[in-house]
Amino acid sequence: MARKRNKNKTQKTQNTSSPTLQSSIHPSIFQSFESIDKWLFGGLLVFIFSIYFYTLWPTVAGGDAGELTAAAYTWGIIHPPGYPLFIIIGKFFSYLPFGTVGWRINLVSAAFSVGASAFFYLALYRMTKNSIAAFLATGILAFTPLVWRYSILAEVFTINNFFVCLLIYLFVKFQQERQYKTVYLMGFIFGLGLCNHHTFIFVGIPMGLWILIQHKNYFLQPVNFLKLFLISVAGLTPYVYLHISSLQTPLIAWGDITTWDGFLKHFLRKEYGTFKLATEGTDKNQLLYGLWFYIKSTSVQAMYLGWALILPAIRFLWVSREKNDKALLWLFLFIPCSYLLFFHSLANLPFVEGASLYKDIVSRFWIMPDLFVFFFLGLGAAWWMKKYSLSQKTALPLAITIILIQVGWHFKKENARNNYSFAEFGRNLLKPLPKGAVFFTLGDINTNAVRYVQQCENYRTDVMVLDRSLMSYPWLKRIQLKHYPKIVLPGVAYSPTHPLGYNFKKLFDANYSKHKIYMTFIKQKGAMESGDKSHENEYRLVPYGLSFKVERKSKSFDVEEYISNSKSYLINPDTAFPDPPPPASWEEVIYNNYWLAHHLRAVEILRYGMGHNFNKKYLSFASELIESLVQQREDSPADYYKNIGIANHHLERTTRGPQRLVYQKKMLKNWEVYLKRSKAFESQTYQKIRTIVEAYNRSSWQNKKPASTSN
Repeated sequence: MARKRNKNKTQKTQNTSSPTLQSSIHPSIFQSFESIDKWLFGGLLVFIFSIYFYTLWPTVAGGDAGELTAAAYTWGIIHPPGYPLFIIIGKFFSYLPFGTVGWRINLVSAAFSVGASAFFYLALYRMTKNSIAAFLATGILAFTPLVWRYSILAEVFTINNFFVCLLIYLFVKFQQERQYKTVYLMGFIFGLGLCNHHTFIFVGIPMGLWILIQHKNYFLQPVNFLKLFLISVAGLTPYVYLHISSLQTPLIAWGDITTWDGFLKHFLRKEYGTFKLATEGTDKNQLLYGLWFYIKSTSVQAMYLGWALILPAIRFLWVSREKNDKALLWLFLFIPCSYLLFFHSLANLPFVEGASLYKDIVSRFWIMPDLFVFFFLGLGAAWWMKKYSLSQKTALPLAITIILIQVGWHFKKENARNNYSFAEFGRNLLKPLPKGAVFFTLGDINTNAVRYVQQCENYRTDVMVLDRSLMSYPWLKRIQLKHYPKIVLPGVAYSPTHPLGYNFKKLFDANYSKHKIYMTFIKQKGAMESGDKSHENEYRLVPYGLSFKVERKSKSFDVEEYISNSKSYLINPDTAFPDPPPPASWEEVIYNNYWLAHHLRAVEILRYGMGHNFNKKYLSFASELIESLVQQREDSPADYYKNIGIANHHLERTTRGPQRLVYQKKMLKNWEVYLKRSKAFESQTYQKIRTIVEAYNRSSWQNKKPASTSN
């Protein structure tokens, strides 16, 4: 009898420590995991992968994709914190025997995004025991613009989604089964996930602390805690790759990770600024705007009506009486809220007042909190189905319809199946350059496109390419000496004001006699080079296709030869983009660069005409070139009108007779447009033009004013 009583007591204790989750939203919604509708689950995953596969980028995409692809293909090192797991997985996928290198590595994101969808579905099903609710939430999430966009190109965000969804699934599984081996697996996944993206800590640490607090009697025992710690550290082992790769000094590499100090600097993103998005950003606090921007974006992601599912699920946290479920869901609410507060407090890309492209860059960091938001969407769907007793026959067609609407709504915009624009841009940057040229690039859009076509397509590898932003770091010399020993970097690093650094003049002086030198557009503000005028007395930068050719001012300039040759280096923007690119996209940056190249050629001819006794032939020709751009482009930048006005201003000053009035009218007409469109209110050029326009208008008004009569 004593044994029987002890046995019953043991069973009672076990049942108490391993409770079955009950509904914190509605009775009998939350049940223990038993089985799933395999056909529904499998069919959804096949459909998701099919859409991703069909809309996958055929080569390289914009942003960091060129760097990630080239680094993975060549066993290189990506910008901090290095993303070693992406490189290892990307290299594995690059061995596929079909498709371009870019397509193969883009497939990494598609595969892991489908895996994320699978674990997201399974976690929701475990919580709700409702396959339709899991089906609906997973389908809507998979085809939100953010998730879809980063599931078809080479990026680290969908791999992060995979680890987050896997951790959510394991966390729910542990809550239901109370098996400690699940926690050890979670520890390993946490370490492995940090090898891909550091934002993973905002998921792993809260879950880990929650488990440690709830089960402190077990996990705070020294042996068990040490075991969990060592398993988590084991997940970080892919970081060893960075040291091994750095010893080989690959061309596509960031940093010197041959030392422990170099590794920590890279791992902690010290060269970017730990917890910052850019080295050159804004100090303005963007928290409130960022949160409001996130809410508006999530409304689009959730098809607006999604809030009708999300908000009721969150509301029932306040009325729930089941402590375990309530604590778990409060944690799932805390994770995205704390992350968004922390992220927007520190995100220093000027997406409030800066270029709209910054908004797109910032928004990709919202994918992770969206996973939890859409988890609540699934919970809300389960609650509504239970409340209104919707049968599977009724709910399934409705869920399928909603998912198909989501796909159809965003398909045209997110379909990149025939988008070769970035690979073409990389080739167009390199195509005009002579053999053996030195090309100093700047910016993700330029450097990464060139890196891809050179390293992955073996195109124009004779051109020696160095990124100017990396030239500001001393470790670049180590890479340059191995791969481009003919280039001379005349100092420790590019730093115009540092005594051991060098400026543009010193860089040109050291290389001009040996190489033909080309540069992409110089950044005019927000960068170290924007204040570097050291070269301007001895060198000029001549627009040359999508870049500039560095020439000594002492060298004669044949303008007729330039007019003839420079035309062949230009790309017709409307041919490159038969349909206008999406606003605030990387494609729009390329599109604008194509137009800018045309404009800068005309400005060079204008500058020549002004510098040679205001030669009417070249002033008129420059004006005609820019006017043709205005006619072709409805959204012409303000500078187009400014330079048309400048050309006609000088033509008016050097002309007599009726034609002078024609030039004057054209000058005033274009300058008035410039003054309305320009945002450079404080610039000297803007103030001078405004003064001239006002003077002409006063003169015109006085000439038209009727003579006064005396009484």
